[in-house]
Amino acid sequence: MRTYALALLCASLVSGSTFSAAKVSFHGISVGQSVSTLPFKCADEFFCAGTVGGDYVRVSVTGSLVEMFDVIYEGKTLTVPEQSITSPPITLAQALKLHSLQAGASLPKLGFAKDNKRAIYGVADAENGIVYTTTLSSTQMGASQVNEVIYLSSTAPVLKESKHALLKGNDAASLLAEARTAPSYTSAATISKPDVSTTPSDANLVATTKKEAVQILSDQIDVVDGKAKMTLALIEKVSIWYTVDKDHPQAVEAQEQLRKFYSEYQVEWRRVMDIARVNEKLFLNHDEALMLSDYLDRNTEIERKMRSLVAMGFSL
Repeated sequence: MRTYALALLCASLVSGSTFSAAKVSFHGISVGQSVSTLPFKCADEFFCAGTVGGDYVRVSVTGSLVEMFDVIYEGKTLTVPEQSITSPPITLAQALKLHSLQAGASLPKLGFAKDNKRAIYGVADAENGIVYTTTLSSTQMGASQVNEVIYLSSTAPVLKESKHALLKGNDAASLLAEARTAPSYTSAATISKPDVSTTPSDANLVATTKKEAVQILSDQIDVVDGKAKMTLALIEKVSIWYTVDKDHPQAVEAQEQLRKFYSEYQVEWRRVMDIARVNEKLFLNHDEALMLSDYLDRNTEIERKMRSLVAMGFSL
């Protein structure tokens, strides 16, 4: 049995709890399909990932259906410990050719993808339900490097917002023309091997006896518990403000507090996983799983609520 330290996955950002299927698929994966028909095994209740046709694909799940999925060219896995995902560089023009101009896709309707602070983080194809995350070049947009391509529900807020921030006609036409003649892209994602060895930073986490290991883990869980309660309270507060006035000074303050506590919570939660990992041999009879069971549920709750909040426009 794999330990929680090695098996835990952190949740990814998704588009909301209800959705309608997108118009296009990739590697046979589409929004709204049953996870049982995915080209790789998906045993997790909330997300799963696999390499298909040379691409690393991460799927978010709701009710045994694909809620959204990401094609990741440069990034990190959500495993603990995390691994690096690297692929040959892909330009926005190449990515558009591969995804938005694929057979069966509608004529793309391109707009800017913006976060809740109105900062541009990529390009959205509202017609086909696709978002390209990239640092855009103002002079050579098509040459901008893409890190991730996200297939979303057609009701995702970022797609609706992009319709109000469409690329100018000439810019969109030029970008699509560049995409049609762009060199074909060959996928070849590689996943780095996780480093599960004890590092100097782990030294104060390592126990010599089972009793000591349980105490170290218990003490850290107490820290996580406090951070988790505050994070959940702030998520609720920010969610309410988003339905009222997200730009109100009190709402902005609550958002900043949430970013701070959520970041601190993630650090402390990873520390729990590190303690479990480096002391794995000292935990017998699944003591580790028993100690962590409630907090795994709490972590899942936090991540699910955070990704719903992000779908409303909140940015980390």
